[in-house]
Amino acid sequence: AGMGLPNMEKNADQIEVESERGKGTRVRMVFFINREGDRH
Repeated sequence: AGMGLPNMEKNADQIEVESERGKGTRVRMVFFINREGDRH
C-alpha cells in the first residue's frame, strides 16, 4: 500500500510522469525541504 499518485501529486513541489509503451513509466518528484526539516 502506498500514497497513490493523486496524493503524491498534491504533496510534491514538482512532478513529471513519462510513459512509453513497451518501455514502462518514469515518475520524477521533487520535494523542497528547508534546513529545519519542514517543507517550504
